[in-house]
Amino acid sequence: MMAASSPAPRTLSTTIGELPLQEYRLPLGDRTFTILHTGALVAHEDEHRFLTADQSQPYGLALWPASIALAHALGTRDVRGQRLLELGAGTGLPGIVAAARGASVVQTDRQEVALHLARINAERNGVTLEH
Repeated sequence: MMAASSPAPRTLSTTIGELPLQEYRLPLGDRTFTILHTGALVAHEDEHRFLTADQSQPYGLALWPASIALAHALGTRDVRGQRLLELGAGTGLPGIVAAARGASVVQTDRQEVALHLARINAERNGVTLEH
């Protein structure tokens, strides 16, 4: 069963302005997950502005290979009824997959903008998560 995803926003509002978003599609089993991400950590010219505004980099806005690998691993496990905590959730992909498979998931991230993106991704994939 595929979740009906809402139209993808083209940009994400951050403390340094709008960042363009890309969509990643991950087919797992009988459904395809769609995840919005920035495609790169941040452009070099934006790095200084983030460090000045937030004192840290928004690493969670990029879709990391480890996140994709963990999503694949969770997609093959029975996690129904389990409570899972995702630290450094970023785009939220592993937690979204786990929630779609019946887990109760709490996502955390140091960056509020990353949690905002994770919320958008959860909604687009039809799952409910705690943040």
